Amino acid sequence: MGIDATIIGRSTGGGTKRQIMTEDGAVLVSVLPHTDFFIDDPRRPFRQFITDDGKSTGSHDMLVDGSTTGQEFSILAKSDRHIVINFIYFLIVEAGIKAGRKWGAGNALTNGMKFEYSTGSDLTVISETLTSNFEFVRMCMNYEVFGQDDKVLIMKDIVGVAEGLTPILNVSNYVPGGLRLHAGSREALIITVRDNLIGTVDQFEAFGIGYEVMV
Repeated sequence: MGIDATIIGRSTGGGTKRQIMTEDGAVLVSVLPHTDFFIDDPRRPFRQFITDDGKSTGSHDMLVDGSTTGQEFSILAKSDRHIVINFIYFLIVEAGIKAGRKWGAGNALTNGMKFEYSTGSDLTVISETLTSNFEFVRMCMNYEVFGQDDKVLIMKDIVGVAEGLTPILNVSNYVPGGLRLHAGSREALIITVRDNLIGTVDQFEAFGIGYEVMV
């Protein structure tokens, strides 16, 4: 039993044109490179600071006093979209900063920061020993190294003439494809400050980069 089919495609001048077939029923085609330019992509760019309320409207200044009670900064899951975080960009600014076992250009912290992923019911600790510049660089596996020797990851004139350390965490090194915060969940990426950071450096902040998908 045969199948009758009519294949109609667009012609370059408008209207339609019919598909040519050989006598034995083969369809003649032309192989062309595929483009997805006209295919709707549900993904949208995502960039958000890690803030004191987990939202883009919160404060991203992490120079706070967490010595008595730990102060949490986070990116929280949203109600209407999935978030996939591919990179976390950290910035620590102080004149004379180096990528060694110091916090800024001064002594290492006592308790430092803890970096975690939360599902709402349990926690996965990414690092709980972020007490120095070196610990941030090590957690980020030296990703995106600029310069060399004592200038690793150091950028000049970030705040006035103060240098900035800019370790970048490639999240795919920990979770292939990026870290997902599912829509409507209690999932979150959390940094807890456990020392008094006020006055220790000129600037300390972080933001996540990736994409989001509306649901």
